[in-house]
Amino acid sequence: MLHISIEPDVVLNSLIIETLAKLDPFFGQAGLRGVVTSGVRTPQKQLSIILEQAVKDGIPVDGIRPEDWNKKEGLYVWQSAWSLLLHRGFIANPPLPAVCLEDYVNSRGEQMRGKTIGSSPHQRGTAFDLAGLTSIPALDLAIKGGVQISYLAERGENKATHVDILG
Repeated sequence: MLHISIEPDVVLNSLIIETLAKLDPFFGQAGLRGVVTSGVRTPQKQLSIILEQAVKDGIPVDGIRPEDWNKKEGLYVWQSAWSLLLHRGFIANPPLPAVCLEDYVNSRGEQMRGKTIGSSPHQRGTAFDLAGLTSIPALDLAIKGGVQISYLAERGENKATHVDILG
């Protein structure tokens, strides 16, 4: 690829690689460069991202580790920290489907408190992230050109463009 690079340690699968190859010419057309910062994630990796951000935000994680899938009083031990991050604007799916415990309005304008949010499409291998928000004009060109993707500009702390592969 000429216009899209991949950060070290990013795990890709064939679907993501094929999609990046389709997107690359549109980055060239827009005069942009893209940097893939995240690809396929395990549930443990998803939880480590959540816990890392919780620590940055001063949210107590009380020794929770990425391998903690335990429930205490019906909740995952990480569920409160994850829900509070959503409330504060850090967008991250849970590592396992979980009920959001805080007020959080998703990108479609739906209040998600008390609703189950599914695991990340990164875990299904159908999503990747691009650094920053500068890739959006190239992604818009690609969508107009028939590439089957959608994207979400993660503004808050994330400052990334999350790309979902639709087809």
